[in-house]
Amino acid sequence: MEEEFDWVKTTLTVAVITYPFPIFGHGWEKVMGKLMNLPNRGDIIIGNDVWIGYEAVIVPGVKISDGAVVVAKSIVVKDVPPYTIVGGNLISAVCSPTI
Repeated sequence: MEEEFDWVKTTLTVAVITYPFPIFGHGWEKVMGKLMNLPNRGDIIIGNDVWIGYEAVIVPGVKISDGAVVVAKSIVVKDVPPYTIVGGNLISAVCSPTI
């Protein structure tokens, strides 16, 4: 039982939470100060008529242009051109108007 508790304690310590708890006060601002000062890679921008598949992961700072399709369970780490179908781990173009 003690081993399970140590694992949970370690996991919770390593987890990064981006929810803005410090806005509630009551000591949160002291605990979360370092996390709130982490560098921000920017907003995720999603254009018009974009389809995003089930469990797709989009990292911060990525722009998905108009008409793009992101296949289910893909990991999007770079910008997606307009009207392109992308999929896979660290995405690659499956189909685009220029192919």
